[in-house]
Amino acid sequence: MALLSRAELRELIDCQEGPCVSILLPSHTRDLEAHRDGVRYKNLLKKAAGRLREEGLKARECEALLAPLHDIWSSRSAEAHGLAVFASSRGHRAYWVPLELEEVLVVSDAFHLKPLLPLLTGDGRFYILAISQKNARLFQASKFTMSEIELKDLPASLAESFRFDVFEKSLQHHTSSGPDASGRPNAIFHGHGGAGHDHLLERKLHEHLHQLDTGIQKLIEDHHAPLVLAGVRSLCATYRHASRAHHLMPEGIDGNPEQLDARTLHARALALVAPELSARREKAAATWADLSRSERASTRLETVVMAAYQGRVEILFAAVDREVWGRFLPAYETVAPHEKRDAGDNDLLNLAALYTLYHGGSVYVVPTAEMPAVSPCAAVFRF
Repeated sequence: MALLSRAELRELIDCQEGPCVSILLPSHTRDLEAHRDGVRYKNLLKKAAGRLREEGLKARECEALLAPLHDIWSSRSAEAHGLAVFASSRGHRAYWVPLELEEVLVVSDAFHLKPLLPLLTGDGRFYILAISQKNARLFQASKFTMSEIELKDLPASLAESFRFDVFEKSLQHHTSSGPDASGRPNAIFHGHGGAGHDHLLERKLHEHLHQLDTGIQKLIEDHHAPLVLAGVRSLCATYRHASRAHHLMPEGIDGNPEQLDARTLHARALALVAPELSARREKAAATWADLSRSERASTRLETVVMAAYQGRVEILFAAVDREVWGRFLPAYETVAPHEKRDAGDNDLLNLAALYTLYHGGSVYVVPTAEMPAVSPCAAVFRF
């Protein structure tokens, strides 16, 4: 099941040419419940057509915008707990997600993405790099699931790269007990071809893994997200020595990853990163507490939305179980919350979170009970 990435999030934001249709609903696995979900989806499409007509679209325009959405339900994923569909005149996207979504229909000038943000936010995103003699695989993961990232033009196989299978039998590779001056573990090679031969093998392996690391860093879009290594101890130690990544977890998954199924690999990696992810959230909350009475922080939603749009929000806490409906007119620097939801309204918390992520900020979408302030939002500004 593919995860929504930050790159796709930016594409969605960039193609928000109103009116934008957002449809979210739960997905069940049992046949009867799944059939009912399908009926609900069709009803939401009909309601969306009515909302679009209210926005001034003609019947043929509504049909053209919604036509690609009718067959989406037939591609239902057995692993998913929810479906999220987004459409505008500039295209559509559909995501089967491992989240239990509530039924929502929003037609406005922005997509309603906040329910999906736990897949993208600072306390739930990490990567796994599984390396073995036969292969190298990179996964993006969340607390809920993981998906593989294609390694294009990278030396995935050690054997193909420099005939590792030929010399591995004569090479005994282990790590010393102490790290080098940079904090990385020292790699020591022992073979039967003499010191010069051993040095050549060491250099080839180091160059290969450095090349692999360079390519992987280009594929990882969030360089603050933890990266877990999975592989035999000696190979992982050499990778750490060759890598320039600053987000490598100090502990990895020891052993041949080819012998682990996806569920086990994900569970073991999550166990390693969970304390780190919790610590990052706690640190963000502490930063908010330290700055909460200064001009570097705010709980006023109007201020936060405008700051997020301008790229000034560094940290944002937003309540996942709250909506604050209203209008945002950036050209007039106007944010207008409404007591009741009007046609065409956006969830202003949704906008604050999207713009924060778009500009590289950290977002923590949490239940109201876990908010660091008595407010549906709390932001720390860069400046």
